[in-house]
Amino acid sequence: MSEELIEGAYYRWHFKDKYKHKSDPYWCRTCIGFVSTDGQLYDIYLSSEKYRVPLDKVNIKLIAHKDDIEPISERDSKDYDEKDIVYMHNPNTSRFGPSFLRKGAIKSKTKILEALRRDLADIEDELKELTGKRYIFLAKIKEQDDE
Repeated sequence: MSEELIEGAYYRWHFKDKYKHKSDPYWCRTCIGFVSTDGQLYDIYLSSEKYRVPLDKVNIKLIAHKDDIEPISERDSKDYDEKDIVYMHNPNTSRFGPSFLRKGAIKSKTKILEALRRDLADIEDELKELTGKRYIFLAKIKEQDDE
């Protein structure tokens, strides 16, 4: 292993060898590990059973240290650059798991402006739809009055 484990850090891990589906050792594993106080890397799968990651059989990559990140909601994370968000989701699912913000990150003016433009476009579309419905409604009233 070329990397020294840091207590309190999160790592992504993957087996060095390829496995066939039926003998898949990834079953019930997130491929995200946390270094405990005993210096071992454990998978963070939400289970009562700890799975110690076999360091001699995996490649690892540091994600972040627990003291350098803080929880953030998915809604709030949309205001930050992707590089400032740490997703602790299982790679076998789509964003199942908590998200964290790197401490010291600041909101992205570009991302906020993009969101405001999308909201404005949605409001303009809704206004067009309501205006069209208004004209249809007024035409029906006029039609009834003409009878």
